[in-house]
Amino acid sequence: MAGKEGGSMSELLKTPLSDCHITNGARMAEFAGYSMPINYQTGALKEIKAVRETAGLFDISHMRPIVVEGLSARSFLNYIDTRDLSLMKPGDALYGIVCNDLGEPIDDIIVYQDPFSEKERESFLVISNASNGAQVHRHLCGVKKAFNLPDEHVKIEDGLGQYGFLSLQGPNAEAILAEAIHCRDAIPKKYYSCQYALLFGYLALVAKTGYTGEAGFEILCDKQVTLEIWTKLLEVGAPHGLIPCGLASRDTLRLEAGMPLFGHEMDADHDPIMAGLGKYVNFDKLRYFLGKISLQNVLNGKSSKPREYLHAFIMEKGRVPRHGDKLFLKDEMNLKIGKLTSAGFSPTLEKNIAMGYVDRELAFGSEVLIEIGGKLYPAVVTKLPFYKRTKK
Repeated sequence: MAGKEGGSMSELLKTPLSDCHITNGARMAEFAGYSMPINYQTGALKEIKAVRETAGLFDISHMRPIVVEGLSARSFLNYIDTRDLSLMKPGDALYGIVCNDLGEPIDDIIVYQDPFSEKERESFLVISNASNGAQVHRHLCGVKKAFNLPDEHVKIEDGLGQYGFLSLQGPNAEAILAEAIHCRDAIPKKYYSCQYALLFGYLALVAKTGYTGEAGFEILCDKQVTLEIWTKLLEVGAPHGLIPCGLASRDTLRLEAGMPLFGHEMDADHDPIMAGLGKYVNFDKLRYFLGKISLQNVLNGKSSKPREYLHAFIMEKGRVPRHGDKLFLKDEMNLKIGKLTSAGFSPTLEKNIAMGYVDRELAFGSEVLIEIGGKLYPAVVTKLPFYKRTKK
């Protein structure tokens, strides 16, 4: 996963673990304004294998936590989120998308309801992507200002730089967490849920979520204790095969799992409906949210914008495809029909895989051609996800 160009490493933001990554030999690069580990000395391939077979530990402290609380916090978030939060309970988590009134996505987010949230003053944690965190915060504050909401009703606190955020992923993640946690009952049981727990004596919010397609947990803690939790997790996890991992392996893991990356599968020109994320848009009759009408028009084929369709492709042979490679329709004068949004080699499947937009719907099994380095290589339309873990 390549970072954006510009800025020396000394000018970049650092996570609470940046110095630790450098000391332990990680290859660092710029990503979303942060100095982040791309891979450790073991290499991305071994990191991917570890997450699929044992466990991997990621530093995701570049993600943006935003706290929204108050008397009207739930209805406020219901207005800016494509998901209906009305039935959320303390300790629940929900994946959704924030759009503007034109239905153009600003970011995909996860909303966690604080396990200690009180009915009189509900509290939620919004986690956005690092590259879009400022835009999401600005959007939330803009909506609050537009409705002239006092802090008593909606209070927004930006958590930038206040927390450490870790992701423990893989089949052995729960066994490792059990050795770190004060009380095993504090481990979240339900997928997309969260609980407060003591890890090595430090309070943390532990969520059963992740971005790899594997079972795992994400851990939000005070930035001051992040290094100790990271270090001790690696110590107790070593016998379980736990190793530190970087962003390169995380990107391949999410691609294998068919998970979207904002700025690739979803952007201002490609809304959640186009991106195949319609199940995360709740068109309840009585609930209005920003972008609802525009997204309904897309869903019903009434939008004035050109419609493109996200497809998944698998290649049995040929060079490794990359983001931006062009797609052509086989046997029809090699007509150009779109381009790839995410692509690469899957170590788990030992095949090349890709996602991309085309200007028409293609049936599963349809053959296309991908232009790589000036040459055309065959690929087949397949279903997502490319990889699905076997549940125990």
